[in-house]
Amino acid sequence: MRSLRARVLMALLVVAGAFSVALGVNAVELGRIGRSLELVNEVYLPLAGTSSRMSVAVERGQLEPLLAESRETLLRASTTDAEERAAVNAAQRQVDEVEAAWLARAGTGPSPVHEEIRQLGALADSRITAVSVKTARAQSAAVRSALGSGGVAALVAVIVLVVARRALRPVETLTAAVRQMAEGRVSPHLDIEGDDEIATLSRAVGTMARAVAERDAERERRLRSERLALVGQMLAQVTHEVRNPLNALSLNAELLLEDIRGADFPDRESATVLATGLMGEIRRLEAVTERYLDLARRPAVSLAAEDPEVLARSVVRVEEEALRRAGVEVSVVVVGPVRAITLDGGVVRRALLNVLQNAAQCGAHAIVVRVTCEPTGLLIAVEDDGPGVPPDVRARLFEPFFTTRVTGTGLGLAVARQSLEDAGGSLAFRPGSPGSVFEIRVG
Repeated sequence: MRSLRARVLMALLVVAGAFSVALGVNAVELGRIGRSLELVNEVYLPLAGTSSRMSVAVERGQLEPLLAESRETLLRASTTDAEERAAVNAAQRQVDEVEAAWLARAGTGPSPVHEEIRQLGALADSRITAVSVKTARAQSAAVRSALGSGGVAALVAVIVLVVARRALRPVETLTAAVRQMAEGRVSPHLDIEGDDEIATLSRAVGTMARAVAERDAERERRLRSERLALVGQMLAQVTHEVRNPLNALSLNAELLLEDIRGADFPDRESATVLATGLMGEIRRLEAVTERYLDLARRPAVSLAAEDPEVLARSVVRVEEEALRRAGVEVSVVVVGPVRAITLDGGVVRRALLNVLQNAAQCGAHAIVVRVTCEPTGLLIAVEDDGPGVPPDVRARLFEPFFTTRVTGTGLGLAVARQSLEDAGGSLAFRPGSPGSVFEIRVG
């Protein structure tokens, strides 16, 4: 493959060559017309004038100078055209005939010299007419040739322009990609094929863009992990201070509930309801503290080979009854053959359980857990038919403490994604049709 500079230079040479050929053709035609006009002006017109004066010169007996003048005029004829060369030779012979008739004239009576002079004049006039007609035809041919060659040159120029435009289009693509990178919108994929400078540069830019994207993603993951670790440390301290009073409250509430149930007084039923509600709120606070501790613990990764289908079905089996009571049907679909995958089973189970609970709490009525063993690892896609995630919420979906539910903590998805990333996996969201799709990837 030629370089871009070589292709542009070749395009310019093609255009220049096309116009040079057009000019050359026109120059040849104009040169032929010029030579024909020169022959008329320098030979045939002077010869016609000389022949018209010969009749008078015969009467005066002074024909010799005009004969010499005619021969000199014919000697000036320079042409490579066979027809014109033959005409000049015929004119020379006719001059010889005039001279022979002049020398053989009788003393009295009509002389044939006048007839020979007339034929010489007629020959000159016929050549003037013939050359004029031929010149007019040559001029018309030259015009047609000029138009044709000019049209061909213009067509070549248009073709070259289109080819050059296509050759330079990758430059525009590359420029747009670099501009996007300068604006912070990294576009790592550049569909420019070939082995010229632009293709080589585009591959280098693509490599650089991918490196920048990976660096930014890694930096974002690191910052997110650091933020979660810091928040986890703070929450661990707060939770440690809260759990002991909660345990005391829970124990006292249980004792109070037992005393109420064992006593007999008029408002026992109302007191039982209040005590039961108090126990429920204490249990909810204990669940919240457990979530906070999950964020703070960040246990070490424990890898082992597991069957993905067995893993998914075990999680669904644990949550199936609760989901059924909430009016949610859940099913597991295995796509293609499955194989044992090395992963942190506890992390994947907690992430899958969290996604299932979120889908049910957000209004889904049917959930499909789709298990696929890809060449690079495991994909578990949780698809629901719920209302989906609003566009203005998607960017904050995995932020710690961000939630759209009144009773939510905003830690479930954040902790699940961080745990998966610590174990070499990922958790991502994409809109479904309808509902939402959460993809758990490992490997």
